[in-house]
Amino acid sequence: MIGTIISLLVLVALVILFAWLVRRAWGAQRAWVKWPGVILAGLLTLILALLTVVGTIGLYKIYSPRSVTVPTVTVRGTPE
Repeated sequence: MIGTIISLLVLVALVILFAWLVRRAWGAQRAWVKWPGVILAGLLTLILALLTVVGTIGLYKIYSPRSVTVPTVTVRGTPE
């Protein structure tokens, strides 16, 4: 459980890093730095954000408590 939480936090940190890189590339003066940087870092940001959301949903489904109704069972007594 701790390992999955740490890996999810690493994904969040990578999303923040690449979002920062998109912002830095957007402010670049040269077009050959600006557009490839925005496109590549933007795509990586979107992919990592999608992985983070899917991982969070998966962790929620795995570790969330479930309320399952227990069926009532009647057993007849026998002489044996």
